[in-house]
Amino acid sequence: ALMAYLLHDSALQVTDVKANLTLDVRLDGTGNLEAVVDGVLPMLALSRGEEQLLIEGGRIQGTVQIGDKTVGISLTQLELEYPRLEATGMFSYDENRQDIQLAINGSRIDAASVRRVALGLLGESKTTRNIFKIIRGGYVPWMTVRIRGQRIAELGLLDNIVIKGRMTKGKIFIPGAQLNLDDVIGDAHISEGILRGANLAAQMGNSGGRKGEMTLGLNKDLAPFQLKIDVNADLSQLPPVLGRVVRNKDFLKELALIRDVKGTATGVLTLGDDLASLNAEVEASNIHLTAHYKRIPYAVKIDGGHFNYGGTRLAFDNFNAAMGKSSIRRVAGDVNWAKAPVFSARSGRALFHFADISPLIFSYKNISTALDRFKPISGSLAFERMAVSSPVWTPSFERVSLSADIEQLRLHSKRLPGPLRVDEGKFSWRKNRFTLKEVDASLGNSTIARLSAGFDLGKSPTFEIHSQSVKLVAD
Repeated sequence: ALMAYLLHDSALQVTDVKANLTLDVRLDGTGNLEAVVDGVLPMLALSRGEEQLLIEGGRIQGTVQIGDKTVGISLTQLELEYPRLEATGMFSYDENRQDIQLAINGSRIDAASVRRVALGLLGESKTTRNIFKIIRGGYVPWMTVRIRGQRIAELGLLDNIVIKGRMTKGKIFIPGAQLNLDDVIGDAHISEGILRGANLAAQMGNSGGRKGEMTLGLNKDLAPFQLKIDVNADLSQLPPVLGRVVRNKDFLKELALIRDVKGTATGVLTLGDDLASLNAEVEASNIHLTAHYKRIPYAVKIDGGHFNYGGTRLAFDNFNAAMGKSSIRRVAGDVNWAKAPVFSARSGRALFHFADISPLIFSYKNISTALDRFKPISGSLAFERMAVSSPVWTPSFERVSLSADIEQLRLHSKRLPGPLRVDEGKFSWRKNRFTLKEVDASLGNSTIARLSAGFDLGKSPTFEIHSQSVKLVAD
């Protein structure tokens, strides 16, 4: 009868109860009642509509005071085996003042079992669903709940709820990015419908995060949302995460060409704004990465450097990279796909063997068409410095700036009687101008020494050529 009175304005009802309780009831003769409750509650069956749930293994101590349109409950001890929790608290109801207050101090709480009970009994509550859509499990050593309203039905409104607590061994799910975080540790504060997490640490597979902060609106859209956390990352998990948060189709097409990613990095991950269209920002350093890229026959290895990704821009600095026998040092650059994606890069010394890079060069149609007559190409180019700016998906030579030493370069063409051999020399490329210096070359038995040449491939193509020695032999 007491529970029916207290819950008369609620869909939650008691359907069965097994209890061994001692009640010390006192009446003061004016209609006021005070009851001291002490005992065990082996089973309490609750229902909300068709939902049924058992609460088991209870131990309870407290007092109940009922007056003229007032109810006061003081809970000095509550222990449950299922859902696992311990709590103390108070409840007050004053019909004249239209004031209801609920305060709970909880400890030793198993979040997974509380989640099952809460969703089973309060699944129609958007607040409950939104909270436990994120929280999937964990251990709560302490928490406090403060709720205030004018009617029982208002106790579920987010603006009336303040919750503080700490979690360990947590399981958290981030919609949008579809991230499952394990071993979550941190402090939580819910007020005005916003969940704020601080001092967060978590695991995602082999990646670990610490010093995290999270903001999450517990409304229909779960907005606003932001997660910022320091990460020790397992880079094998990076491609699937980028695949979920990046929307650019061309970027995703290239991402699909990358496989067998291995390595580690440290940095900061920021996810935010809106879970429905999640944005990501990544700052990383101490990068050690190996991966296979379908356009290249060898694994690419990257060490050191700094990496930044956010919005429509990806930037990198001070990388050292190698593939096959080729290597490049102090690489820096960026990719911006705000409109027509553009790639810019510069580097220090680089050594490219054509056996390593030919598949990449000839994978782009416009470059392949220009150089197709010279396949196969062998030899190497040693760059002292290099700068490149080009559309990402349709590379061209028009915005290339570079200089290099040529070593044992071989060009083949059906139009030549044999391979064109360039044993040594220097060349540079600035926009449309191509320059050769100190080139020693041969074709069959014909030779040319100390060649200097310039080619301007602008609107009115011109060229000039000088050589110290030329020997022509008709083969």
